[in-house]
Amino acid sequence: MTSIDKELGGVRSVLAADISHPYLEKNIGQIQIPDFYTGLVYAAVQSGSLASERVNAVSSAIILLQMGLDIHDHVSVDGEETLTGMRKRQLMVLAGDYFSSLFYRRLAEVGEISLVALISEGIWQMNQAKVDLYTKTEEAGYNGLSSKEKVSYLTSIRSNILVKTTQYFTGTDRGTWEELIHHLIWADCLCEEQQRGAAELQLMKEEAELSIKKAMFLLDQLQSVDVRFFLQELIQRRFGAMAQEPVGREG
Repeated sequence: MTSIDKELGGVRSVLAADISHPYLEKNIGQIQIPDFYTGLVYAAVQSGSLASERVNAVSSAIILLQMGLDIHDHVSVDGEETLTGMRKRQLMVLAGDYFSSLFYRRLAEVGEISLVALISEGIWQMNQAKVDLYTKTEEAGYNGLSSKEKVSYLTSIRSNILVKTTQYFTGTDRGTWEELIHHLIWADCLCEEQQRGAAELQLMKEEAELSIKKAMFLLDQLQSVDVRFFLQELIQRRFGAMAQEPVGREG
């Protein structure tokens, strides 16, 4: 376990407290903290050389925003019209709004107003990608899109806020980080499509392995040794045998 792993435990505790509401859990189920995404956000913010309290506040805010947006994406417009079904949908909308509001509040409290503006731009780009995917799906049907097309849209949707975060915090490593995020989210989405039983399973496995190899190579270009080794462990936890590639440079 790296030193960043230990520090990240504090952020997970903050997030767990933020999302722990017995009434929500009873009506919409337990809300999961996205482990892989959380690690990527934390490592990117950590690269900004901020005080640990500030890193924790900013990281938790960005993760809560993404969680809020994800909850909204899972609100069904064709759900059951029972009282229980309607209550569940209403609570999911409110939960998403609440988590997103914590993003704005937390960043305002630490004075990161310019970051709010930058990430708001990322949200606009994310929403545009969602509209494009919806339009394509309406035209061809979801199953009419190839798995690669779906993954391309999903990668754009899931990476926008992360990319804006890296632009703000990673300094001279910015270009490397942007490539790294693209390859890792692409591989993550490919693996999810595989698990759903996508038709081109072998092709997707090969594409995911290639993206992970490219990401592991990019780790060696990051300035911070701690961040490099934390990301290596994070990637290996997420992708298992596909990510057994050592980080080369020591300093």
